[in-house]
Amino acid sequence: MRSLLVILLCCALSSLRTFAQEYSYTHYDTKDGLANSTVYNICQTKDGFIWFCTETGLTRFDGCRFKTFTTTNGLPSNQVLNAWEDSRGRLWLMMFKDAICYYADGKIHNQENDSILKKVHIHASWNAIVESPDGNITVQEANFTHIITAAGKVTTYPWGTSDWDKLAAMLINISTFSGTLPANFVMLPNDIRKAVRPNWIFLRKSGSVNKPYYAFAGTDTLWFVTPSGNERIYAPHSQYRTVFLNDHQYVIYNRLKGVKVVEQGREMTSCSYFTDYDINAVIKDREQNIWFSTQGSGVFKVSPNRFKSLFTKEKADTYICDIHRVGSSICIGTKSNDYWKFDTISDAFFENETKNKSRSFVADDHFLQQLPKQTIFQVANADFLNLGRLSAKFSSGVKTMQSLQDTLLLTNSAGVFLVSIKNKKIIKTLYHERATCAYKQGETYYIGTLKGLYTTSDGSKALYKGTRFPEFKNNISTFAESNDGTLWVGSNGGGVYGYREGKIIAAFDNSTGLSSNMCSSLCASGNKLWVGSEKGLNQIDITPGVYKVVSNITVSDGLNSNIVNSVYVDGSFIYVGTPVGITVFDERKVQTHGICYLNMTDIIVSGQYKKPSQRSLLLKHEENNISFAYSGISFLSGGDITYKYRVLGLDDTWKYTKETVLTYPSLPSGKYTLELIAINKFRNESKPLRYHFEIEKSILETAWFKSVMIIAGIIIIIVIVRYVILLSHRKERKALMADHKMKSLEQMALRAQMNPHFIFNCLNSMQRYIIDGDIKKANFYLSRFAALVRETLDNAARVFITIEEEIRYLTNYIDLERVQIQDAFEYVILIDPLINQAELMIPNMVLQPFVENAIKHGLDHPGIQGKLTVSFILLEERRMLQCAIDDNGPGIKQSMELKQKYGRQFPAKGMSITNQRILTLNQLQSGDRPIRIQVIDVGEEESVGGTGTRIMINLPVKYYDEESDY
Repeated sequence: MRSLLVILLCCALSSLRTFAQEYSYTHYDTKDGLANSTVYNICQTKDGFIWFCTETGLTRFDGCRFKTFTTTNGLPSNQVLNAWEDSRGRLWLMMFKDAICYYADGKIHNQENDSILKKVHIHASWNAIVESPDGNITVQEANFTHIITAAGKVTTYPWGTSDWDKLAAMLINISTFSGTLPANFVMLPNDIRKAVRPNWIFLRKSGSVNKPYYAFAGTDTLWFVTPSGNERIYAPHSQYRTVFLNDHQYVIYNRLKGVKVVEQGREMTSCSYFTDYDINAVIKDREQNIWFSTQGSGVFKVSPNRFKSLFTKEKADTYICDIHRVGSSICIGTKSNDYWKFDTISDAFFENETKNKSRSFVADDHFLQQLPKQTIFQVANADFLNLGRLSAKFSSGVKTMQSLQDTLLLTNSAGVFLVSIKNKKIIKTLYHERATCAYKQGETYYIGTLKGLYTTSDGSKALYKGTRFPEFKNNISTFAESNDGTLWVGSNGGGVYGYREGKIIAAFDNSTGLSSNMCSSLCASGNKLWVGSEKGLNQIDITPGVYKVVSNITVSDGLNSNIVNSVYVDGSFIYVGTPVGITVFDERKVQTHGICYLNMTDIIVSGQYKKPSQRSLLLKHEENNISFAYSGISFLSGGDITYKYRVLGLDDTWKYTKETVLTYPSLPSGKYTLELIAINKFRNESKPLRYHFEIEKSILETAWFKSVMIIAGIIIIIVIVRYVILLSHRKERKALMADHKMKSLEQMALRAQMNPHFIFNCLNSMQRYIIDGDIKKANFYLSRFAALVRETLDNAARVFITIEEEIRYLTNYIDLERVQIQDAFEYVILIDPLINQAELMIPNMVLQPFVENAIKHGLDHPGIQGKLTVSFILLEERRMLQCAIDDNGPGIKQSMELKQKYGRQFPAKGMSITNQRILTLNQLQSGDRPIRIQVIDVGEEESVGGTGTRIMINLPVKYYDEESDY
């Protein structure tokens, strides 16, 4: 812990330096990032940045980080003498060189890269730069005046600031300006012009409505000229060192060493600043901080809170351990066992240069008896109040001391003791081990240790509170009691806790707004609790039901160090003890709000710089590595800036960061909007920055490419599907061909079964003729049979034959059958005239079995003069052929009875084979035209007269050119 304090102390001392009873300030030099210790001028631009003109470049400051521009960035010279911003946001720079340039949008525009500036021929450093209400820029050298119009036209006149005693031929209408401008060059009202002397320097025109004036500087006098008269103020060297901080409230002029701020309207009260330094320039920023640039000592900033430092440079040891009021004096103790007191602070102390001398004193018995009851002192290892003289137990130094009227409650490394002031003896030992602090509330003693919090009432036994309350296991550092009886317990590492009536009623740490969990001192006053830490001073509202951190006061507000050892409240005045002295301030005048700016400083896209002013970017798909650098500016916050951001299109939730760079290394294509807000320590938010950027889609993501890919995919799928279907069809075709071949072989086998049956019948008939000795009929039958056999063999391998072939075959067959039954029947074959017998084809060997069946079973009966009719009719669309086989026999039913009567039943072998052939043919000829057979018993049909049987056969037909394998 001690090493940490040393480090923090060194950091505080490196950036701060205070003097006796001067306003506290912050000091910046080259070690902090400033380009040079000699700073010629200061300027704040509209975006909030502070710019420093130095011997070695132009430095930009955002309250936390410095960035310097030099000749490598485009400056004509590194010696920058002045900077001034026009209404268009251009920062014009005066160089120690015959050149002109300005900074805008992250770039230095000079006479080499800017076409308008090329037209301006500078002969020496310019002395004044002016903007008129119409936007024209006037640049004045000693002997020349250049006017740059808003349209970019440049005109040069042969007179300049060295002609101060001459009335210029063309007077300048001034909106704003910087530099030294002779009054004779300025456009003024006639009544003002009459009062102006030739050697006066124009300073400003007041914008005040109540008291308007024109201000001029003479050799040693300031003149405030109004239509009603002149006001004169003596000001040595006024022409060279006069600066207005605002319209008319403050005037600053050089006093050879340091500056004096004069406030008009209040009997010319004034305050002196930096009397040991040579001041070059002074400005007041928009948060009312006053900035001072020096010749060789960097830059100083004085907060508007007007904190003052006491007991600093003039004393040998400024390490303050404790501060308390005793009587009408503020008493302080230092680490080196020195004790001092000074008068309490009043309003006058802040209003003028009133001195408050500190005086040393001896902490004797009389002083101890004057201590207010319940007062607790933070002694911090010093033998504060010379307590070592009371007992050897206190030789190691007291940590804390509480006044209990006639006794003292003392804490040190040996324990906790009650000591009588009168007798100078230890009355009671309350705790026998190392303690860090102790406090008595009512009849209870609260003892802080490195292990946590203990309580006791008489010292006989200490109760450890950390068992019940884990919060009290932390290292306890200090106590304070508020008016409502709440005991506030400070810890090193756990923050601050409010304890009342056996309960923890409030707790504060980093998560609830406390600047640090390392609490070093507490002071309760009214409904406020002041908490000192190594990161500044916190104010907490302890109003019951509120309990919230209100503010965090640091060196940026005016403290001389962030390491707060002790704090004491006396009315509205707050005394803060640090390792480098005491800071006192009036809490009523402490700023509780600040202006917060936010600027985009750099946009880097895949290594390429983009202008921060571009609020919309269209990026290629490969340009998806984007980085945003930004600065939040609030000089009252001392760099304590938090940023909240989100990227719409990526994540809509707000995120928080302290970093000043956001990097997105690999964004997907799409439209995005970066929203960024800076928040200062007062919770004031800046105006949001919104940057729209779009990353184009890759070729693979474009609609046309997706369409092409979809179409290509569909085509590929179709090709694959068609290929699969083709393979499937090929397999099916092979299977069908195999099946067709099998069916064909089956047909041939069936025909082979039928042909022997028919041949057997024919041979029986020829045998009968031979046995009967009828040689003539046997020869006739044999010749016909031979022709029929030849046709059967020719057609055996064919599935389809023509009608012509079928009729010829049936004719030979019927003739043979007539011979067998001795011409017992007649027959006729009828053909539809629409039938082309040579072209139309029907299935082979289908009709013959039915004709045979009609002859054998319908006409071969005794006493019947039979007749057989075979007719062919072409049906609809000429794709079906109907064949009707009629006989005039007894009919199916009577034929069966006759066969039973005469015992002439034969198995119908040919018909069973034919039925199987028809089933096979229907399988081969798959489709909607199968072979259909209808058998009609004519005698059974009431609507038809006569007897006999009719067989109707519907056959699918083919034409000769439709089939190649017959």
